[in-house]
Amino acid sequence: MPSTGITLEQKVQSLLQLDEQCVKCVCGNLIKDKDRIGCLVSLIKKMNGDNALLVYQNPSQGGLGSSLTLLYALAIRGPFSVSGDTDFNRSSGLMVRFQVLTDDGVEYVFEIENSEQSMRFVTDLKAAISDYRQKAHVIGVPEFKWLERYKQQIARKSVDVPDDWPWNHVLNQILEPTTPMTSSAASTTQETKASDLFASDDTSLDIFGMPGFTPNDSIIHPSPSTSSLTKLNVTDSTPANVSPLLQRKLPNKDETREEFYKISLREREAEYINIKQFKFFIGTWNVNGRNPGSENLKPWLRCDEEPSDVVIVGFQELDLSAEALILSNVTSSSSRPKEEDWQKAVEKTLCSNLDYVKVRSIRLVGMYLLVYAKSEHMPYISSVEAQDVGTGIMGMMGNKGGVSIRMELHNTSLCFVNSHLAAHQDEYERRNQDYRDIVSKLCFNRMGNVLSIVDHDIVFWLGDLNYRISDMDVEQTKILIEEGRLDVLLKKDQLLVQKQQENCFVGFNEGLITFKPTYKYNPGSDNWDSSEKGRAPAWCDRILFRGNNIKLIKYRSHPTLRISDHKPVSSLFGVGIKVVNRDKEKQVYEDVVRTLDRHENDNLPQVKLSTTEIKFKDIQFLEKSSLILEIANTGQGPVQFSFIPKLDEQEYCKPWLNIKPHMGIIMSGDTKEVKLTVYVNKETAGALNSGDDKMEDILVLHLEGGKDVFIVVTGNYIPSVFGSSLEALVHMYGPIRDVPVANLVDLEHIQDNKPKSSLARSKEALEIPKELWLLVDHLFKYGFTEEYLLKQSGFEQEIQEIRTHLDTGKTGKIPGSIHSVAEALLIFLEALPIPVIPFSFYHRALEGCNNYLLCKQLIYQIPECHRNVFTYITAFLRELLLASTENKLDAKTLATLFGTLLLRSPKDVALTLNKNKRTLAQHTNKKTRFVYQFLLNQFDGR
Repeated sequence: MPSTGITLEQKVQSLLQLDEQCVKCVCGNLIKDKDRIGCLVSLIKKMNGDNALLVYQNPSQGGLGSSLTLLYALAIRGPFSVSGDTDFNRSSGLMVRFQVLTDDGVEYVFEIENSEQSMRFVTDLKAAISDYRQKAHVIGVPEFKWLERYKQQIARKSVDVPDDWPWNHVLNQILEPTTPMTSSAASTTQETKASDLFASDDTSLDIFGMPGFTPNDSIIHPSPSTSSLTKLNVTDSTPANVSPLLQRKLPNKDETREEFYKISLREREAEYINIKQFKFFIGTWNVNGRNPGSENLKPWLRCDEEPSDVVIVGFQELDLSAEALILSNVTSSSSRPKEEDWQKAVEKTLCSNLDYVKVRSIRLVGMYLLVYAKSEHMPYISSVEAQDVGTGIMGMMGNKGGVSIRMELHNTSLCFVNSHLAAHQDEYERRNQDYRDIVSKLCFNRMGNVLSIVDHDIVFWLGDLNYRISDMDVEQTKILIEEGRLDVLLKKDQLLVQKQQENCFVGFNEGLITFKPTYKYNPGSDNWDSSEKGRAPAWCDRILFRGNNIKLIKYRSHPTLRISDHKPVSSLFGVGIKVVNRDKEKQVYEDVVRTLDRHENDNLPQVKLSTTEIKFKDIQFLEKSSLILEIANTGQGPVQFSFIPKLDEQEYCKPWLNIKPHMGIIMSGDTKEVKLTVYVNKETAGALNSGDDKMEDILVLHLEGGKDVFIVVTGNYIPSVFGSSLEALVHMYGPIRDVPVANLVDLEHIQDNKPKSSLARSKEALEIPKELWLLVDHLFKYGFTEEYLLKQSGFEQEIQEIRTHLDTGKTGKIPGSIHSVAEALLIFLEALPIPVIPFSFYHRALEGCNNYLLCKQLIYQIPECHRNVFTYITAFLRELLLASTENKLDAKTLATLFGTLLLRSPKDVALTLNKNKRTLAQHTNKKTRFVYQFLLNQFDGR
């Protein structure tokens, strides 16, 4: 379609008042009887907080000239809601049909194209509905008198564009009308459909639209679990893949006031909040890959006299198959039945005569978390979201990690975490690191705000944490257990020791353990492990909690369940949930509004910064460094601050810098600490090494209603072989630390022009980087038969030591464990600015992945140093497979792992793949097949 030079939003905006904003538009059809009327649906926001839908005749039918015909003006208030389903019509594409129930009970049916634009429109529409319902009980039902103007226009059936509208000259030049939406234009390639944003609502609503309101359902990655117990599922409507920077706009004055209201209300919660007691049941069980079969779960899930209000059930080792350990295969059909079997077993036990509804579930390979609530509580559950994080090597091997579900019950935020940490007796340091990784990586995106696990009012952490009993002989441990001297063993319990030393689970509490260790038993019995390994008994399975108003009632194991080598564990809690008294809240709200009105004046915001020059010292690859900027409000009123992008830039800071919080409000006399963290990773190291970027940035701190303040950030980045190109590395005979920065920049651009440095001119290139040879040689010498090689993560500190060893050219054995060296090899490959198989060959590689001759022909065509590295790596992998009996490696695992590293997706492709999990799996499988060809066949690169 030829460019019109103006968007539909701008066209509609021209018809609105100055205090009205067209948020989004979408073209579609209004279904009336059996007819389709082309229409343009516009979401309008007024400065006072009101939202409405204006429905116009589709511009493709009414023309993009000087007028639009308004069909309907619909206020978003009262029982206003949306619901819908997907209409599959194979001959004419995929459309989405949804219904709008207005405040006066009239239902309108719309049909829109299944596209990203439509999904964004629906997201904003649902956000507007949610925003109204959150404020309705406080501000009452708005009158929407401003809509009368539009209802009068409907009677006239025309709306004129004002003569003085500044875009008139553009409209006059438009030659082509907007292309009408046809069903053939509908997208059929997206896995997450726009229809996933709708959920039917068959519950009654009061005048504010509150009790029966339930957010929509959506697909959960990586393992969708969208079935429930016939009632409703609660989930979050915010797209998980949307960047907080793109989601959250710079606040305007009205939003500043709203933020002030929120903070003030939060500070005065005690005046309108009542604490109501709820019972929470938490259960965890490592099922060792077993199916529930006919196992009776009542001794575990129904062991209390009274049913709990909320039930949280976590499983580990749901699937122990080798292919399931690779995250690309987590949704394989072979593993899905176990998930369904265990869910059915749980629901059969819980819901045989009780009215429970599944709130949400999420699965990551063997970890499976389910949350249920009594149906009477469902209207008060909102903002449900699920996330996962793998802590296996490179985050790709899904045998360890965590899954989490967060939600809000009344006015209390809750987070449930189910994790499976690293195994083996002496690996408590690795378990500590797994815990830190989960806490730092697992987060939720709530309307542009990133929430970590610990940002919630109440957190329950359950799972197979795998902490063992240290410095105790196996037989001695068993004797002490039989004698009931658990107190002696608990003094040696690794979790209690590490927690006391503040190495993990800081701020979490745990009940007193009075039950026998829950691991390890002979499956089907109550006898301790009698296998060759003879694992020592341990309390691997634990339940911890943090927050206020939590009372532990019971903490126990359930030894009568015998199908696994673990015994299930459960806890019963009394939890105080904050319940809002709406009448009192309204009184407080009105008082807050009056207070702000009294204090507002014409004074400009005044702040004082601790510094305007932030200088980081030496920064190294994969090593975080943080400094604090203090912003003090020295003015008379609240100050809204935000870091904003500079002119012609999209982000407010460079990608190696993180600012938290990047926006907020500071009350008069208060000081806000802003944490600035520099972290150079695989995404940013290449540009810094090549000189295309420098560790310099200027931040713009914007004060709403005041002036901007400029803050200079600088740092000294120390170049590393991690993030350097293969072309540069093969021309370095000595360590990278000894190469002058100017020469490094020259080497990084060696393909672009003739090298100026004597280093590149005088020496013949090495066949492969010496650092790569050192890593592989070390693994070959010391880890050739190591079990779990390339499957188990290394230690962060050791990887940093390995980096320094390689960067400085130290002699002697590479430091660290064999697993840390293995992960360093993978990081080295992942951080290459141009992957081993260059981006320009990506699509050809995928197209020929099933033909060895085509794959081999492609390798001959890539640059020589890339070909040499590919040949060297695949030869090493073939050698590892010769020792598969000892190291337990297999060709498919290696091909999947190295396929993603050697054959990385170009950025534009990666962005597309992140939005479509099905296509991502297809690309991953093709990468696997490509590398697999060279594991099956000998290849020497000649």
